[in-house]
Amino acid sequence: MHEMNIISEGRTALHIIHQPLWLDISELGEFGVPDEAGWVLDCGFREVEVDTGKVLFEWWPHEHVRMSTSSVEVSGLEGPPPMGWNYLYVSSPFVKHTSCKLTY
Repeated sequence: MHEMNIISEGRTALHIIHQPLWLDISELGEFGVPDEAGWVLDCGFREVEVDTGKVLFEWWPHEHVRMSTSSVEVSGLEGPPPMGWNYLYVSSPFVKHTSCKLTY
């Protein structure tokens, strides 16, 4: 685990999670990537209850951030899992006031 932050007065924790996904990457065609699909290493985060481990919230880049916005060189699309293109690397999730902030 790269990083974990205890929040909510010790009741919950934010931590980074990874998952390799076979995704549609056709939007990268405009950058010369000929493939229609490839392995992407999705790097997100989740909030869990410390006592129970119950997942309260989960966030994945592929659901919110277009791959074409990445400045990371496209590589690793052929896998094999758990490898893949890590187009957005979450480094440090933290909570500030009532909003969650990401450093990537």
